[in-house]
Amino acid sequence: MLNFGAIVKTLACLLILLISISNPILSAEMGKIRGKVTDSNTGEALPGATVIIKGTSVGAATDFEGKYLISQAPQGKQTVQISYVGYKSKEIHVNVFPGKTTELNVQLIYSSVDMKEVVVTAQLEGQSAAINQQLSSNTIVNVVSKDRIQELPDQNAAETLGRLPGIALQRNNGEGQKVVVRGLSPRFSSITVNGVQLPSTSQPGGFSNDGSGDADDRSVDLSMISPDILEGIEVFKAQRPDMDGDAIGGTVNFTTKKAVEGSRSSFRMFGGYNNLENDYGNYRGSFSYSNRFFKNEEEGYSKLGIVLGGSIQKANRASDGAGGTYSWTGQTNGEPVYQTSNVSLTKHNEIRRRYGLNLAMDYSIAENNDIFLTSLWAGTHQDEKDRTHNYAISGGYHDRTYFEREVDLNTWSNSLTGKHLLSNFEVNWTVSYSISKSKSPWGGYANFSETSGFSNNMPIENLDPSAVSNYALNDYKAAFLGSAYIQNEDLKDHNTTAEINIQHPFFFGSDISGYIKLGGKLRDKSREKNVDQYGGLRWYTGQKIMTAYPGVFIPAANSSADISLSNFISNQSSLDNFLGGDYKYNEVMDEGALHNFLDKYQPIFKQTKNYKMDVEDYNASENIYSGYLMTEIKWQQVVTFMPGFRYENTSTDYSTKVANPATSTLMMKKALSDSLGSRSYGNFLPMAQLRIKPVDWMDIRLAVTKSLSRPNFLSLIPYEVLDYDNLTLRYGNPNLKETKATNYDAYLSIYNSKWGLFTVGKFYKRLNDIDYQRSKIMAGGYYSPYLTNLKGWTVTTPENLPDVTTVDGWELELQTNFVFLPSPFDGILLYANFSFIHSETQYPYTNYETVYLDHAPWVTTISTEMKRTGRMIGQPDRIGNVTIGYEKAGFSGRLSVIYQGDALRGVGMSEANDELDDSSIRLDLVLQQKIGNNLSFIVQLNNITNREEKTFIRYRDLTTRTQDYGMTLDCGFQLKF
Repeated sequence: MLNFGAIVKTLACLLILLISISNPILSAEMGKIRGKVTDSNTGEALPGATVIIKGTSVGAATDFEGKYLISQAPQGKQTVQISYVGYKSKEIHVNVFPGKTTELNVQLIYSSVDMKEVVVTAQLEGQSAAINQQLSSNTIVNVVSKDRIQELPDQNAAETLGRLPGIALQRNNGEGQKVVVRGLSPRFSSITVNGVQLPSTSQPGGFSNDGSGDADDRSVDLSMISPDILEGIEVFKAQRPDMDGDAIGGTVNFTTKKAVEGSRSSFRMFGGYNNLENDYGNYRGSFSYSNRFFKNEEEGYSKLGIVLGGSIQKANRASDGAGGTYSWTGQTNGEPVYQTSNVSLTKHNEIRRRYGLNLAMDYSIAENNDIFLTSLWAGTHQDEKDRTHNYAISGGYHDRTYFEREVDLNTWSNSLTGKHLLSNFEVNWTVSYSISKSKSPWGGYANFSETSGFSNNMPIENLDPSAVSNYALNDYKAAFLGSAYIQNEDLKDHNTTAEINIQHPFFFGSDISGYIKLGGKLRDKSREKNVDQYGGLRWYTGQKIMTAYPGVFIPAANSSADISLSNFISNQSSLDNFLGGDYKYNEVMDEGALHNFLDKYQPIFKQTKNYKMDVEDYNASENIYSGYLMTEIKWQQVVTFMPGFRYENTSTDYSTKVANPATSTLMMKKALSDSLGSRSYGNFLPMAQLRIKPVDWMDIRLAVTKSLSRPNFLSLIPYEVLDYDNLTLRYGNPNLKETKATNYDAYLSIYNSKWGLFTVGKFYKRLNDIDYQRSKIMAGGYYSPYLTNLKGWTVTTPENLPDVTTVDGWELELQTNFVFLPSPFDGILLYANFSFIHSETQYPYTNYETVYLDHAPWVTTISTEMKRTGRMIGQPDRIGNVTIGYEKAGFSGRLSVIYQGDALRGVGMSEANDELDDSSIRLDLVLQQKIGNNLSFIVQLNNITNREEKTFIRYRDLTTRTQDYGMTLDCGFQLKF
């Protein structure tokens, strides 16, 4: 297998060879042109402007600050062309001297079709910036500019991303949390800050070690990141060799703010209202300050720039929820008959607090030698309390559960970057350290069970879930404490990276130019997870407490040794208007009394530790060594070809615990022993992109790239969980393969000053070795010396799909404005996109058939391995976004509509049994009125139509989950000076 050292040597030899070829034709008499492109009216930077030397293929594009650098400009008198969609282009004559830098700052004027004077508003600036950044990029990318970020009514970065083409949202308590890029699970995309990959951040797993939840996957919780501290957002749909290869869906890059000349400050403050809880206590605020110091009068710029920003938010994320499960029992008159097996009603109370800080510093050591320091911290604190009625109809019992926990999610990303121009070489390097923490310092759970919980006349066939509570006896005096737990959980993920990139330009006459670029990177990841759980079933908790503290608690009606639910019933008999009045939520538990109970009796709970939870504790390390070589070749300004490759070598080591099956109880520490696993593998990732610009108003882009996705952490852990009572076995697989993908992209963009930008794109992906969790009932088989016959056991383990999965789709995008219309209609702006996504994968399952024999054993079960075709889990077929903006005379308004089609949530043995997330339409509105030059008043409304989230089973549209979060309103102001 190739090693990193061999790769570096190969890349160095190739660079030397290419330099030796290009040097004879690289003119030694070169100069430099640098400067900044701004709006002539507002003075704001114009990112994505194109700056080229007329008659050559030499040029550059401006960055987020509007700055550009042409490092190899031919000497003599040159004509520089500056263009920016929506603005009048300029041509400026300059003299370029060998070895010298020519400063050229340019101001552009906004252009309308009828050449009338146009006032450039914030919405126009944001739209123009996004269009030009997309067009000037050398790859396929979608952009959210800083002005558009400020104009959208979004609570976090995930919500902002959900408005881009091909991106769907996964929500947590009504708030966007993770992004599904082009129908692929969040773990298939890379999330970076200024190019530095963030460690995964997910919610703690709760009170279960059944392998469920997302605490151990590779996705990133974006709800922690406030859009107020961001400069812009880029979503790269096609990877370059100089980007990390683990991004099958795409790479989301957040750029933080950088200082411009002059002192600038801004404050935003909002008060908020949640109509579901009638709560006026929400608030959100942010501030930013930037300035530059130590001005060099000769050069005209300041050496040191500092940006400091912060944000704070408190939000009530309460919800009403209902869930249901069903089983098929047969047919009557050709119609299916289903038994309602279980219904749950949950009142979720949560106060979510979010904090963010951003520090960015840049310092110019010398001309074209700069260093940048960036530090971004984002954190969320959640106080959660759930009260649930669980109606287990098939078993005849009515459970009430109480669950509470505190959750702290934090991510901290730090990077130090250097950018240097050394002779004919552009060198940049980065060292970074990032850490994410998912911590639940306190959690408590209590379950009360009423074993005969329903009236005898309750029907169960085709029973509507909303009617189930009408048949409950609600005998809280008979309900007893069946189990109780307390728990803490700690998960840390560290990333340490170091990388270097070297770029060398070349020229073949005046028509062909380009660069050769290579680099290497080391990414060292370490991850630790620890869960401690105490308590257990009634004899470890409730009965112990009754014995230790006689007379304190009322005993259950039918069991004097158990604690009755009657000790924890609120004076409130029911919750009014639960789920809009469609469901009756009777018998309300007292949150305060239950919290005090779990907290006060911790010493008794801690007498019994559940060591079974330690089976999924682990320490993991993952080292990734990568190197790449690429080139970009331009022919005039018509054709740009960018081929290259990347190689990544991955080494993993994992350690955890396994349970000793010879030990009778897993409540004992001696039941556990160490388990280790490791793997090393390499991936060669060739890539090529082609851009053709046949005319000034058209852009064609083609890309073929290879990328990968490493398996979820828990899947790779060599853990093992055996349950002899229930005949279940779960174990990890350290040798699980990584998912590999071949990606094809084709994009056509049409743009001009009148209509803005219209883009149509087609993508196609082929994925091999997708990992997933497979459960099956075994007809036999050998597992280990202590489990030689698996007959009747349910075995769950991660596997790789043997078949190829395909994902394809179309993405349409329109960004336009109507400044050519007569007033007042010239203030209208429109942004719209629509995506069609289709995927096809094979889901293996086992079909069991009972066969009757005419001899002993007379009856047997035959299992047959089968598979069915379906779309990928979490992938909606249709995604649409429309934003209509209006800005005039200091007034600004945006109405945003987000449509997300139904998505597969769970896979059954046939399409009729699939569980789906229902399609949804969400409306958001922001209104802003500017007072003078510095002050603005803002009103934001989210989820105006109070859209509920639902999941259902396809065959009868039976609801499996409904959640109502309500509408939120924020009112506040923004002050800039």
